[in-house]
Amino acid sequence: MDETSIRINHSCDANVGFRGQVLYVAMRDIAIDEELCHDYAMAGPMTTASSAAVGRRSAGAR
Repeated sequence: MDETSIRINHSCDANVGFRGQVLYVAMRDIAIDEELCHDYAMAGPMTTASSAAVGRRSAGAR
């Protein structure tokens, strides 16, 4: 595991996703003092904010 990945926490309301193995991208605006979190369920080849929103709607979340 790379140095960046070990600093990212899990959240079902993720604010970052990843492409490939180590490219994290913001899924929404992130506050200066907010910790970075990703959702393990979003481990597809191309995770985007729109696919995350669809997943939340499908699961009955906001």
